[in-house]
Amino acid sequence: MIPAEHLEQKFEDIQYLQMDVKNDPSQEILSLFDGVIKFIKAANEDEDEPNVLIHCVSGASRSAAFVLAFLISEKGMTVDDALIFCKERRQEVNPKPYFLT
Repeated sequence: MIPAEHLEQKFEDIQYLQMDVKNDPSQEILSLFDGVIKFIKAANEDEDEPNVLIHCVSGASRSAAFVLAFLISEKGMTVDDALIFCKERRQEVNPKPYFLT
């Protein structure tokens, strides 16, 4: 899943979900969460060893916001627990406050 503008899909044998998401306070992402969560769940159901790569330009804000949404929705984590979980795996995780409201 690519929640960023202007990143290209490089591999034909990989299923992509690319979204034009700007790292800007005016960007509304809440309405995108359901589609992203469905995409992640479907990818996890189709594979023996599920893998989903979610990235944006820096891997800190936009991609993190979508991972947090998945963890909160599907794993029942609180925002704080999901943020700790993500930061333990990638220290750069730092979603912009406007993506968390």
